[in-house]
Amino acid sequence: MNAVNDPDIASVGETLRLAQDAILSDPTQLATQFVARLYECKVQDSFHVITTNLSPILSKLVQDSRSPPEPTLIPSRGFLTPPGGQLVQTLVGHSASAAYGLAATSDGKCAVTGSHDGVVKVWDISDGSLLLTVPEAGEEIGLVTCCCDDDIIVTSSKSGLSAISFETGEILHRVETKYFESYPPFTVAGKNGSKIVFLKEKGLHVISTSSGKFLHQFSSINPVGSAGQNSLLTSWNDTVLCNSKEDENSLKVIDTNSFKNTLFHQGF
Repeated sequence: MNAVNDPDIASVGETLRLAQDAILSDPTQLATQFVARLYECKVQDSFHVITTNLSPILSKLVQDSRSPPEPTLIPSRGFLTPPGGQLVQTLVGHSASAAYGLAATSDGKCAVTGSHDGVVKVWDISDGSLLLTVPEAGEEIGLVTCCCDDDIIVTSSKSGLSAISFETGEILHRVETKYFESYPPFTVAGKNGSKIVFLKEKGLHVISTSSGKFLHQFSSINPVGSAGQNSLLTSWNDTVLCNSKEDENSLKVIDTNSFKNTLFHQGF
């Protein structure tokens, strides 16, 4: 029972959480991680690292780790993030080398990631556990957001947009785009992100987040750059800000409630 509050066990547990990505890739790095992370310092807060002595148990663990049973690289001193710092979890699970899409739920309890393997994953931030996996959510996912009171996940990938049920992982609807070399820019607008606003080869489109129903198209607004790479698109409530191919150095302000181009700012 006392082991739960034992500081040495807590330090080892957090060290393993910090090191899990490296250890899962190469189990022989276990000894390396102990030596590199358990050293005589303590993170007091984000601005202060104070010198402290390791307990006899942790000192013995580091000493033993310097003579591992299998050949491995052992650092001469500790240098990686130690337990007690700001980094508390490493989320491991995507098979692709990079995860570019990242979002958090409004309550801060879950993280949503999307990577080049086309998979979306939902994680519990408190303990790093994997809650949901959505395969084939797109091709090389680059953008992820949560909306509609965190009921829906929207992703943008090389193949287009996908709206996904946060609870079940069901793909509610998709929008294919073929103009963009990477993922098409999009934003969510309206109450709780009830509308998805995105660029296609021709026009700025607005659809319902929950159903995918077409709501409006702004034909005069088109992607900027040979493949839309210079397009700007953001929103706040019903208001969307964007540029357009015809006036790429100007900013258009759009009301997605009345579907009107309300303002035009030139020369930004």
